[in-house]
This record gives sequence, structure tokens and C-alpha cells, in this order.
Amino acid sequence: MHKEYFLLKLKYGLMSLPAEERDEILEEYSAHFAFGEQQGRTEEEIARELGDPEELAVELLGTRDGGATERNEGGMDQPSGTFRPDMHRGPDMQGAGYGPHGMPHGTPPMPPPMYDMPHRDGYGPPSRSAISIIGAIFSCFFAVPLLIGGWGLCVGLAGVTFALLIAPLLYPFKLAFGGAFYGAEMSIMFIMLGIGIFMIQGLGMLFRAYGRLNCNYFRWVAGKERR
Repeated sequence: MHKEYFLLKLKYGLMSLPAEERDEILEEYSAHFAFGEQQGRTEEEIARELGDPEELAVELLGTRDGGATERNEGGMDQPSGTFRPDMHRGPDMQGAGYGPHGMPHGTPPMPPPMYDMPHRDGYGPPSRSAISIIGAIFSCFFAVPLLIGGWGLCVGLAGVTFALLIAPLLYPFKLAFGGAFYGAEMSIMFIMLGIGIFMIQGLGMLFRAYGRLNCNYFRWVAGKERR
């Protein structure tokens, strides 16, 4: 899942929030993608680590609703806002020689905190299902030999067609080397030539159709391995 698609699904899941809060959450997740790309990871890997955006939206809404209920029941003002890495740093860590977040100049940026992100054990669901991979492997065991056999049949038919076409062309050489001429043989040669012409037209269609069948099968196998 790409970054844009991930953020779009998350945005739709957070439509019940005010626009300002929703944009703040989306900016933090976008910053998380940017930080991950700086570390050499792809957008798909980062999206897998974060999990399903629809589930994240439900969890974020539930966390915010639960926090609001506790604040209303307790009657206590709870600090809100995004965690800042320099919030608990002393004045000496925020002076000259340090960046705006209390980090020394030249230090790689810290990953942005997730906005009220609940704890998640491990990463999101794997991108490829083990059952799909096993099914694709077993289908290859049975289908690939059949596909190879089909190509062998096509090559055999091509050889027969070539023989039917070349035999009438070789008949004059027989006569040139003193062979006897028979009218029946000449008729057979013309029949073979006609059959060869019809077969070569059918072979062209057969090779194209069988090639498409092979391509569709391998695309299907590749698609099952990705799921």
C-alpha cells in the first residue's frame, strides 16, 4: 500500500474529527513515512508496519473518545497536544549548539511520535498468505509439466506441418535423380501441400492462444504469491 492510499483511507476513517485535528494526525503519519524513507525503507514496508489504516482510525477514535470520557468524569484538566522530544529537557539542552527539539546539530532526526497511537504487537498482517503461496507451488507442480507437454505438442505439429510443406518441394529432386514418375504420387504431393497450408494457418492461431494461456497462468501465480 502506497503512502497516498494509506493516508486517504486514514482520512476517510477520521472524517468525524474536526478538520484541524484530522489534519494534525495526517501530518504526523506523513512525517512517519518521510522518516522511514530516510532510513531506506519503502512506502509499502512502512504501511505494513503501521497496519490497516481503517483499523488505526477506529482505534484512534476510540482512544480519543475514551480519553474525553475520563476527563469529563474526573473533572481534571489533562494536558493535550503532541509529545515534544524537548519537553522534559533542561535549559542547557535547548541553548546554543542544539536544534529546535533539543537535539545536537547534525544528529539524525528522531521519528515523529504517533498521535495517540495504541500499542501494537509486531507488525501488520503479512502481505503474502502462506496458504496462497503453498497453493501456487502445488499448482506449479501439476500445471508446469502440462504446459511443457503442450509446447511439445505444438512443436510436434509444427514439425508435421513443415514435413507436409517440404515433401512436395523435394519431389522434383526425386525425378531429377532418375526416380519413376507416378501420377498417384503427384496427387498425394498436392494433397500434402494443401494440408500443410491449412495447418500452418491453424498453427499460428494455436501458438498465439497457447502463449496467452501461459502468460495468464504465470500472472495468476504471481498474483497469488503477492496476496
